[in-house]
Amino acid sequence: MFSHLRWEIHEVVAEGDLVAVHATMSGVHTGRYTKYAPDGSLVVDRLAAGRAFATTQSHWFRVADGQIVEHWANRDDLGTTSQLGFLG
Repeated sequence: MFSHLRWEIHEVVAEGDLVAVHATMSGVHTGRYTKYAPDGSLVVDRLAAGRAFATTQSHWFRVADGQIVEHWANRDDLGTTSQLGFLG
């Protein structure tokens, strides 16, 4: 769980039916982080680190009839987990 979660939008570009967004996500890790595999096995279980993080992301959206019909994202998950002290 993250508190103070926010996205700072740096650029937005649209061409045809595609929209690209470059942003920085930031927040504070204030609650337990648990992730499970599709088979239900535990993958990650971390207590709240209490640390702040900020990492960049890019998001791509395809729009049809005024609605988002597809979304792709590239996130710096390694940077986030490193800042939260999950590595090492």
